[in-house]
Amino acid sequence: MSGFLQKKNNLRGQELEPYYRINGAIYIFERKFVGALADIYGDKSYAYLMRQEESVDIDNQLDFTFAELMMSQTQISTDR
Repeated sequence: MSGFLQKKNNLRGQELEPYYRINGAIYIFERKFVGALADIYGDKSYAYLMRQEESVDIDNQLDFTFAELMMSQTQISTDR
C-alpha cells in the first residue's frame, strides 16, 4: 500500500476541500435526445449542486435503508 495514503491528504474530513461528483439525480433534455447521445456531458451541460442530505445514491439494500432513515428524519423535522 506504499503511496496509497499521502500525508497531504491525511486530514480530518472537516479540513478537506469540498469536492463534487455526479449523482445521477437530475437529467433534463429534449425527448428527441433520449438514447441518442453517446456523451450527454458537453458544452451545454450544467451542474445542479445538491446538499449532501438531499443526494443519496441507492445501489443496494443498505443505501435504501439509509435513504428511508434520511426521509423519516426530514419528515420529523418538518412536522415540528
